[in-house]
Amino acid sequence: MKMSVRRALAIAGLAVMLAGVGGCERGDLHQAEVCEAVASQVLGANPAASLSSLPDMSTAHGIITRYAVPGQAPREIRCRFESSDEKSADQLALVGVINDAWADLDAKGLAAVKAGLERRGLSWKVSWIPTFGLPHGNLAPASAASALLYFLQLALNGITYGSLIGLVAMGFALIYGAIGVFNLAFGDVVMVAAFVATALALAFRAIGGDLLGLDAALALPATLLAAAVCSLVTDRLVFAPLRLSHPLMPLVASIGLSLVLQNYVFLSVGRANLWLSPSAMHGIVLAAADGFELYANRAQGALVLLAAFLVAACWLIMTKTQFGLSQRACAQDRAMAALLGIDINRVIAGTFGLAGCLAGAAGFMAATYYGGISVGMGVALGLKGFTAAIFGGVGNFKGAAIGGLVVGLLESCTAGYFYGGYKEVAVFALLVLLLIFRPQGILGDG
Repeated sequence: MKMSVRRALAIAGLAVMLAGVGGCERGDLHQAEVCEAVASQVLGANPAASLSSLPDMSTAHGIITRYAVPGQAPREIRCRFESSDEKSADQLALVGVINDAWADLDAKGLAAVKAGLERRGLSWKVSWIPTFGLPHGNLAPASAASALLYFLQLALNGITYGSLIGLVAMGFALIYGAIGVFNLAFGDVVMVAAFVATALALAFRAIGGDLLGLDAALALPATLLAAAVCSLVTDRLVFAPLRLSHPLMPLVASIGLSLVLQNYVFLSVGRANLWLSPSAMHGIVLAAADGFELYANRAQGALVLLAAFLVAACWLIMTKTQFGLSQRACAQDRAMAALLGIDINRVIAGTFGLAGCLAGAAGFMAATYYGGISVGMGVALGLKGFTAAIFGGVGNFKGAAIGGLVVGLLESCTAGYFYGGYKEVAVFALLVLLLIFRPQGILGDG
């Protein structure tokens, strides 16, 4: 296909802009995870403690973790990481810890902190890879065997993250099939679900529970219910009154809804990022070669199985139930479906509820496994889910699940073979290319 000069310049300009954005990262989820583990180790583990972390703007790679226990004055730990701009295995290694009560740890004290982290199974050497999982062993492949394990590690991490993105993409596809418009606020429903999961996590930890143990069985349904209710309310208040309006009206309304949800959460909990240190990251080494270890943990398997179960359940609902047949009929021709006696509003409301459950699962995964949530996370997850939905085919929920895996693998490989700050650049470049050359998606409409 011959591309015009204008299109080429537009793509090049967007790539440069995204590259600049990608290079501006100052914090990392796993830096915060390490710093929170340091805070727990130095200040004393307390199940009632709440931890909140944010980037330390006074240094290139630093995290400030605030440690608060009810009835006690809050404490603060500052962690500094290697600030080299060159890609290396030690790029983000922990190099300094400062407590609010004493000066910088000396070499002996820092070594003791690192040893304590290793005893807990947490690596203090964080790199561009563990955006999708913990690093283990040497990060630079030294042979063909270790290079293969390196790729398999990236693939495993990408599949885990892609499971989350796939759920978001399926929600986009279902809602588009029902109302013919992408709900651009859907990522923010995921964000709300993540905050609900975090609140439940803190509540369970306050009473001595383990979120990824028995309490997960209680936290997950509550998160799904909260997200489904949030999605249903957005349909009732925003989209239902615009059923007969121009298609652009719901699209614009969804942008306004996104801003409303973000500002509501901002006013409720504040702007700072919240971090939940994952509590079940221990796993097994599947293979090792020349110092590199292919690592997997139980939480990864649980989340991938959860996503697979939800995809299968969604497929059964859409293909084997009366609701699914009615939903597909509405997606094909809403006017004809109404003439045949199908309650359009009820079908659309049910679709929003089902999509909300998928958003709840995605938010639960983001909060409990990846550990970091923020008010703005819904925008990034929404754009990635939107990209996956476009890749799989507009309104094709099965294609959306596949698109989620593609996006996850693309981010993981970009982070592993290039620089982690550019993983979003690769995804959004894919979105631009799809919108220009294949807007109907790789698999076509559902």
